[in-house]
Amino acid sequence: MMISSLKWSQIVAGIGMVTGSMKSGKGPYKGRGTSAALDKVKQTIRDAKAKREQASKSGKGTGKITGSLNGLTDAEKTVVNDLTARGKNVEIIPKDPNSKVKTPDFKVDGVKTELKTLENPNVNTGITRIQKGLKQGAETVIIDARNASLTADQAKQIINRASGTYPDRTIPGKVEIWTSEGTITYP
Repeated sequence: MMISSLKWSQIVAGIGMVTGSMKSGKGPYKGRGTSAALDKVKQTIRDAKAKREQASKSGKGTGKITGSLNGLTDAEKTVVNDLTARGKNVEIIPKDPNSKVKTPDFKVDGVKTELKTLENPNVNTGITRIQKGLKQGAETVIIDARNASLTADQAKQIINRASGTYPDRTIPGKVEIWTSEGTITYP
């Protein structure tokens, strides 16, 4: 059971209810027994889960965006919205037009992340996108292939072949390939 989305006040209130129903007789549930207190704690947890699920369905996640969306492509804005809907915090790294060195697009939960998109299901293009993303200093490369008709098997093939281009067949970072069939990750 995941309770990270509960507020501390909800957790403390739940503990107080359980404590109040114990033999000491202190607390709001004095004399009601532990089942009433336990039921209240369970209901609080169910309410928090329902609220979180409703937020993700409505497209309003709990993640936050830091920085300006100005200058981002439509594809980048879509991925930022999808990440925040999943509860991720996204910091947009501003592009320096005078710099000759490319930098990652974002920090997602503090991790330097580069977004690459695929417009067709070409495996070789996917491999190149991973390599270029990591050369830009990213720790994670997200390839959005949801509109490219890329299958999950092709995504696995991209990761397998990309790993073969590195020493010890180990990609020096994390890779997420988003397909219409789901997300394939490395490692």
